[in-house]
Amino acid sequence: IFGFLDGGTGQIEKIKLLTDTKVGFRNRWVTHFRVLYSTTGIQEQDFIPLVTGQKQTGDWEEYTFPRQTVKFIKLIIDQPTSATTEFCQLGEFQVFGRAEYVKTNKAELAITYGTPTDPAEIWPNAIDGDLTGWDGTVTAMTLDPPAYVILSFADQSVKNISKIRLLTDTGVGFSFRWLKMFHIEVSTTGIKNNDFSTVFSATKNTGDWESFYFDPVPAKYVKLVLDHPDPTQSDYCQIGEIEIYTQADTSVALENLANRNQQP
Repeated sequence: IFGFLDGGTGQIEKIKLLTDTKVGFRNRWVTHFRVLYSTTGIQEQDFIPLVTGQKQTGDWEEYTFPRQTVKFIKLIIDQPTSATTEFCQLGEFQVFGRAEYVKTNKAELAITYGTPTDPAEIWPNAIDGDLTGWDGTVTAMTLDPPAYVILSFADQSVKNISKIRLLTDTGVGFSFRWLKMFHIEVSTTGIKNNDFSTVFSATKNTGDWESFYFDPVPAKYVKLVLDHPDPTQSDYCQIGEIEIYTQADTSVALENLANRNQQP
Protein backbone atom coordinates (compact mmCIF):
# COMPACT_ATOMS: atom_id res chain seq x y z
CA ILE A 1 0.00 0.00 0.00
CA PHE A 2 1.39 3.37 -1.04
CA GLY A 3 0.30 6.86 -0.08
CA PHE A 4 1.42 10.41 -0.74
CA LEU A 5 4.09 11.91 1.51
CA ASP A 6 1.93 14.93 2.35
CA GLY A 7 -0.96 12.67 3.42
CA GLY A 8 -3.18 14.13 0.71
CA THR A 9 -4.68 12.89 -2.53
CA GLY A 10 -3.41 12.83 -6.10
CA GLN A 11 -4.54 11.95 -9.60
CA ILE A 12 -3.09 8.88 -11.29
CA GLU A 13 -3.61 7.47 -14.79
CA LYS A 14 -0.83 4.95 -15.50
CA ILE A 15 1.48 2.46 -13.82
CA LYS A 16 4.69 0.77 -14.99
CA LEU A 17 6.23 -2.44 -13.71
CA LEU A 18 9.72 -3.92 -14.09
CA THR A 19 10.59 -7.42 -12.88
CA ASP A 20 13.95 -8.34 -14.46
CA THR A 21 16.73 -6.81 -12.33
CA LYS A 22 19.38 -9.33 -13.54
CA VAL A 23 19.29 -11.25 -10.27
CA GLY A 24 17.10 -14.02 -8.88
CA PHE A 25 15.00 -16.34 -11.00
CA ARG A 26 12.57 -15.86 -13.87
CA ASN A 27 9.93 -18.13 -12.31
CA ARG A 28 9.68 -15.65 -9.43
CA TRP A 29 8.82 -12.63 -11.60
CA VAL A 30 5.40 -11.06 -11.08
CA THR A 31 3.10 -12.17 -13.89
CA HIS A 32 -0.44 -11.33 -12.71
CA PHE A 33 -1.41 -8.41 -10.51
CA ARG A 34 -4.14 -5.99 -9.52
CA VAL A 35 -4.09 -2.33 -8.48
CA LEU A 36 -6.76 -0.95 -6.17
CA TYR A 37 -7.28 2.55 -4.81
CA SER A 38 -8.83 4.22 -1.79
CA THR A 39 -9.79 7.82 -1.10
CA THR A 40 -10.37 7.19 2.62
CA GLY A 41 -8.38 4.59 4.59
CA ILE A 42 -6.39 1.38 4.22
CA GLN A 43 -8.88 -1.18 5.49
CA GLU A 44 -9.80 -3.90 3.00
CA GLN A 45 -13.29 -2.49 2.49
CA ASP A 46 -11.87 0.94 1.63
CA PHE A 47 -10.29 -0.21 -1.66
CA ILE A 48 -11.86 -0.18 -5.13
CA PRO A 49 -10.44 -2.09 -8.16
CA LEU A 50 -8.58 0.13 -10.63
CA VAL A 51 -6.69 -2.11 -13.06
CA THR A 52 -5.89 -5.81 -13.54
CA GLY A 53 -2.76 -6.69 -15.50
CA GLN A 54 -0.66 -9.52 -16.85
CA LYS A 55 3.06 -9.01 -17.33
CA GLN A 56 4.50 -10.63 -20.45
CA THR A 57 8.22 -9.92 -20.03
CA GLY A 58 10.74 -8.84 -17.42
CA ASP A 59 11.16 -5.41 -19.03
CA TRP A 60 9.17 -2.27 -18.28
CA GLU A 61 5.50 -2.61 -19.22
CA GLU A 62 2.86 0.06 -18.74
CA TYR A 63 -0.86 -0.07 -17.98
CA THR A 64 -3.17 2.90 -18.42
CA PHE A 65 -6.62 3.65 -17.05
CA PRO A 66 -8.98 6.63 -16.77
CA ARG A 67 -7.58 9.35 -14.53
CA GLN A 68 -8.54 8.68 -10.93
CA THR A 69 -8.20 10.68 -7.71
CA VAL A 70 -6.66 8.49 -5.00
CA LYS A 71 -5.28 8.70 -1.50
CA PHE A 72 -3.87 5.17 -1.23
CA ILE A 73 -2.71 2.72 -3.93
CA LYS A 74 -2.68 -1.02 -3.26
CA LEU A 75 -0.64 -3.42 -5.41
CA ILE A 76 -1.77 -7.05 -5.13
CA ILE A 77 0.44 -9.78 -6.61
CA ASP A 78 -1.75 -12.68 -7.75
CA GLN A 79 0.91 -14.78 -9.52
CA PRO A 80 3.24 -16.45 -8.95
CA THR A 81 1.60 -18.19 -6.01
CA SER A 82 2.96 -20.37 -3.25
CA ALA A 83 2.05 -23.39 -5.37
CA THR A 84 4.90 -22.62 -7.79
CA THR A 85 7.53 -20.72 -5.78
CA GLU A 86 8.25 -19.53 -2.25
CA PHE A 87 9.09 -16.02 -3.42
CA CYS A 88 7.92 -13.37 -5.83
CA GLN A 89 10.23 -10.77 -7.45
CA LEU A 90 9.43 -7.19 -8.44
CA GLY A 91 12.08 -4.73 -9.56
CA GLU A 92 10.27 -1.38 -9.77
CA PHE A 93 6.74 -0.03 -9.50
CA GLN A 94 6.06 3.44 -10.90
CA VAL A 95 2.86 5.46 -10.68
CA PHE A 96 2.17 8.22 -13.17
CA GLY A 97 -0.12 11.16 -12.66
CA ARG A 98 -0.69 14.85 -13.03
CA ALA A 99 2.07 16.32 -10.92
CA GLU A 100 3.10 19.54 -12.65
CA TYR A 101 1.09 22.00 -10.60
CA VAL A 102 1.83 25.70 -10.85
CA LYS A 103 1.20 27.81 -7.77
CA THR A 104 -0.68 31.04 -8.33
CA ASN A 105 1.31 33.65 -6.43
CA LYS A 106 -0.32 36.15 -4.12
CA ALA A 107 0.00 39.00 -6.62
CA GLU A 108 -2.15 37.04 -9.05
CA LEU A 109 -5.05 36.49 -6.62
CA ALA A 110 -7.74 38.87 -5.43
CA ILE A 111 -10.63 38.66 -2.99
CA THR A 112 -13.81 39.38 -4.93
CA TYR A 113 -16.22 38.91 -2.04
CA GLY A 114 -16.27 37.34 1.40
CA THR A 115 -18.89 36.86 4.08
CA PRO A 116 -18.39 38.77 7.38
CA THR A 117 -15.26 38.28 9.48
CA ASP A 118 -13.70 39.71 12.61
CA PRO A 119 -12.82 43.34 11.72
CA ALA A 120 -9.08 42.70 12.08
CA GLU A 121 -8.87 39.10 10.79
CA ILE A 122 -10.11 39.65 7.26
CA TRP A 123 -10.17 37.63 4.03
CA PRO A 124 -7.08 39.26 2.45
CA ASN A 125 -5.07 37.65 5.27
CA ALA A 126 -5.70 34.30 3.54
CA ILE A 127 -3.67 35.23 0.44
CA ASP A 128 -0.98 37.51 1.85
CA GLY A 129 1.73 34.88 2.45
CA ASP A 130 1.74 35.56 6.22
CA LEU A 131 1.38 32.21 7.97
CA THR A 132 1.46 33.15 11.65
CA GLY A 133 -0.31 35.44 14.10
CA TRP A 134 -3.61 37.26 13.88
CA ASP A 135 -2.46 39.29 10.89
CA GLY A 136 -1.99 35.99 9.05
CA THR A 137 -5.40 34.63 10.07
CA VAL A 138 -8.95 34.92 8.78
CA THR A 139 -11.60 34.58 11.47
CA ALA A 140 -14.87 34.21 9.59
CA MET A 141 -18.28 34.27 11.24
CA THR A 142 -20.01 30.91 10.85
CA LEU A 143 -23.34 31.18 9.09
CA ASP A 144 -26.30 29.15 7.89
CA PRO A 145 -26.08 28.77 4.91
CA PRO A 146 -22.30 28.46 5.25
CA ALA A 147 -19.80 31.32 5.12
CA TYR A 148 -17.62 31.59 2.02
CA VAL A 149 -15.03 33.60 0.14
CA ILE A 150 -14.83 34.20 -3.62
CA LEU A 151 -11.36 34.51 -5.12
CA SER A 152 -10.49 35.62 -8.63
CA PHE A 153 -7.39 36.14 -10.72
CA ALA A 154 -6.03 39.67 -10.75
CA ASP A 155 -5.97 39.76 -14.55
CA GLN A 156 -9.63 38.63 -14.65
CA SER A 157 -8.66 35.62 -16.78
CA VAL A 158 -10.09 32.10 -16.80
CA LYS A 159 -7.56 29.49 -15.69
CA ASN A 160 -7.66 25.70 -15.37
CA ILE A 161 -7.31 24.91 -11.68
CA SER A 162 -6.78 21.45 -10.24
CA LYS A 163 -5.34 21.79 -6.74
CA ILE A 164 -5.68 23.88 -3.62
CA ARG A 165 -3.63 23.97 -0.43
CA LEU A 166 -5.02 25.06 2.92
CA LEU A 167 -3.38 26.00 6.22
CA THR A 168 -5.43 26.58 9.36
CA ASP A 169 -3.00 26.58 12.29
CA THR A 170 -1.36 30.01 12.53
CA GLY A 171 -0.37 29.67 16.17
CA VAL A 172 -3.27 31.76 17.47
CA GLY A 173 -6.94 31.18 18.22
CA PHE A 174 -8.47 27.80 18.93
CA SER A 175 -8.24 24.45 17.14
CA PHE A 176 -12.01 23.90 17.38
CA ARG A 177 -12.38 26.93 15.09
CA TRP A 178 -10.10 25.53 12.38
CA LEU A 179 -11.79 24.80 9.06
CA LYS A 180 -12.63 21.09 9.01
CA MET A 181 -14.99 20.52 6.07
CA PHE A 182 -15.33 22.57 2.91
CA HIS A 183 -16.24 22.48 -0.75
CA ILE A 184 -15.03 24.29 -3.84
CA GLU A 185 -17.28 25.90 -6.43
CA VAL A 186 -16.18 27.58 -9.66
CA SER A 187 -17.66 30.03 -12.14
CA THR A 188 -16.50 31.27 -15.54
CA THR A 189 -19.13 34.03 -15.74
CA GLY A 190 -20.23 35.88 -12.60
CA ILE A 191 -20.55 35.60 -8.83
CA LYS A 192 -24.26 34.95 -8.38
CA ASN A 193 -25.16 31.69 -6.66
CA ASN A 194 -26.47 30.14 -9.86
CA ASP A 195 -23.23 30.98 -11.70
CA PHE A 196 -21.29 28.47 -9.60
CA SER A 197 -20.99 24.70 -9.81
CA THR A 198 -19.45 22.44 -7.17
CA VAL A 199 -16.29 20.62 -8.24
CA PHE A 200 -14.85 19.22 -5.01
CA SER A 201 -15.66 18.52 -1.35
CA ALA A 202 -13.19 17.48 1.32
CA THR A 203 -12.31 17.19 5.00
CA LYS A 204 -9.23 18.87 6.46
CA ASN A 205 -7.61 16.62 9.04
CA THR A 206 -4.91 18.79 10.63
CA GLY A 207 -3.92 22.41 11.08
CA ASP A 208 -0.86 22.03 8.84
CA TRP A 209 -0.72 22.50 5.10
CA GLU A 210 -2.82 19.93 3.25
CA SER A 211 -3.16 19.56 -0.51
CA PHE A 212 -6.40 18.68 -2.30
CA TYR A 213 -6.58 17.62 -5.95
CA PHE A 214 -9.42 17.42 -8.45
CA ASP A 215 -9.90 17.17 -12.21
CA PRO A 216 -8.77 20.36 -14.00
CA VAL A 217 -11.65 22.79 -14.36
CA PRO A 218 -11.82 26.27 -15.91
CA ALA A 219 -12.47 29.01 -13.38
CA LYS A 220 -12.68 32.78 -13.37
CA TYR A 221 -14.02 32.79 -9.82
CA VAL A 222 -13.24 30.23 -7.12
CA LYS A 223 -15.57 29.97 -4.13
CA LEU A 224 -14.35 28.29 -0.94
CA VAL A 225 -17.38 27.35 1.16
CA LEU A 226 -16.81 26.74 4.89
CA ASP A 227 -19.07 23.80 5.76
CA HIS A 228 -17.66 22.95 9.20
CA PRO A 229 -17.48 24.21 11.87
CA ASP A 230 -21.01 25.59 11.57
CA PRO A 231 -22.89 27.87 14.00
CA THR A 232 -23.84 24.90 16.21
CA GLN A 233 -20.13 24.19 16.92
CA SER A 234 -18.55 27.65 16.96
CA ASP A 235 -19.30 31.29 16.24
CA TYR A 236 -16.14 31.53 14.12
CA CYS A 237 -14.08 29.55 11.60
CA GLN A 238 -10.33 30.10 11.21
CA ILE A 239 -8.18 29.87 8.06
CA GLY A 240 -4.53 30.77 7.74
CA GLU A 241 -3.74 30.62 4.04
CA ILE A 242 -5.28 29.53 0.74
CA GLU A 243 -3.22 28.58 -2.31
CA ILE A 244 -4.63 27.84 -5.78
CA TYR A 245 -2.74 25.83 -8.39
CA THR A 246 -3.11 25.43 -12.13
CA GLN A 247 -1.96 22.28 -13.89
CA ALA A 248 0.14 21.39 -16.91
CA ASP A 249 -1.41 18.76 -19.15
CA THR A 250 1.38 16.21 -18.88
CA SER A 251 1.79 12.88 -17.11
CA VAL A 252 4.94 12.27 -15.07
CA ALA A 253 6.21 9.58 -12.72
CA LEU A 254 5.22 10.53 -9.20
CA GLU A 255 8.11 10.66 -6.75
CA ASN A 256 6.17 11.63 -3.64
CA LEU A 257 4.94 8.15 -2.70
CA ALA A 258 5.66 6.26 0.51
CA ASN A 259 4.79 2.90 2.02
CA ARG A 260 1.49 3.22 3.86
CA ASN A 261 0.93 -0.31 5.17
CA GLN A 262 0.25 1.36 8.48
CA GLN A 263 -2.28 4.19 8.70
CA PRO A 264 -0.34 7.51 8.68
